[in-house]
Amino acid sequence: MRQAGLAAALRPEEALTGVGGGGAQQLVPVTVPEVRFGPVVQRKVEGLVGPVFPGLEWRFGFRVGGIIAQDFLRSYRWTIDWTQMRLWFETF
Repeated sequence: MRQAGLAAALRPEEALTGVGGGGAQQLVPVTVPEVRFGPVVQRKVEGLVGPVFPGLEWRFGFRVGGIIAQDFLRSYRWTIDWTQMRLWFETF
């Protein structure tokens, strides 16, 4: 995701505070104009922006910069090849 375009889409006036394993965190709603994974494109994607917990960011041997949730993924059959670090999507 290009961070330059993200700042304009943030809605800080609607910020939420949630509590999880890392304590209280502020989450800011955002509507991203477009999210793209290769040929898969979705427009006007709703999401929340907040801190990436230090224990999660490098836990798997690569940087986790965000989490894509079920709302985005449910329209596709998807396969992850962890060895090759590749992701495949198929529409139903």
